[in-house]
Amino acid sequence: MVAARFAVAQRSAGLETIRQLQPKPAEGKVATVRGVPLEQLDAITVPTLIMHGREDRIIPLEVAVRAHRHLTNSQLHVFGQCGHWVQLEREDEFVAQLEMFLDATGGSR
Repeated sequence: MVAARFAVAQRSAGLETIRQLQPKPAEGKVATVRGVPLEQLDAITVPTLIMHGREDRIIPLEVAVRAHRHLTNSQLHVFGQCGHWVQLEREDEFVAQLEMFLDATGGSR
């Protein structure tokens, strides 16, 4: 399943669609996620949960770590032996992490 999803993501048409949805940051600006300058992440103060697969070959783990550093009220959970599709590859653990986060932050289910 992971290999199939990775192959689809690598097709030129798929990559072009992703690029159009995530424009490059302004010249001289660094972005954690394309189009989201780090200054904007620094301004977000609401509780944020970041879940990332350690073996993700689409978005490097460093992107999640950098986002976590700039989102001052964030939690980062890294799933070992997991690729890009955390919610599919580790569904039960994903849901458990999300429920714990919502319970701890007063979020609704």
